[in-house]
Amino acid sequence: MDTKLSAHIMKSDCTCRCCGHIGPYPANLTILLKKLEELWVYLKNKYKRIPKLHFTCVYRCPAHNRAEGGVEGSYHTLDFAADIWENYLGVDELAKACEAVGFHGVGRYYTLEFVHTDMGGEPGRRWIE
Repeated sequence: MDTKLSAHIMKSDCTCRCCGHIGPYPANLTILLKKLEELWVYLKNKYKRIPKLHFTCVYRCPAHNRAEGGVEGSYHTLDFAADIWENYLGVDELAKACEAVGFHGVGRYYTLEFVHTDMGGEPGRRWIE
């Protein structure tokens, strides 16, 4: 049975797609979930509608991270990152919203149409792939 981890995010949104586990860093996940909830509220207020956030990837176990070509020490393996998309927003609009609420890292992935967000490292990291 799926359970809520926060007001709008389910445990299944955050589990590794390979092994089904949630990451081993609950303090990091708490910080990430708080920021994702801030994003949800920001989008609701800005667009005057209920956001439809989807999670491509939150936690990735080390084996899954290697299989995906992720870097060693990826914030996904530390419960500190989420790859997201939204039904009605493009990559640029969603990335700007992520920046507005204060995610430290925001990456725009146009080919796969998602935004990487994370709370690791120094604030202000931005990239395009």
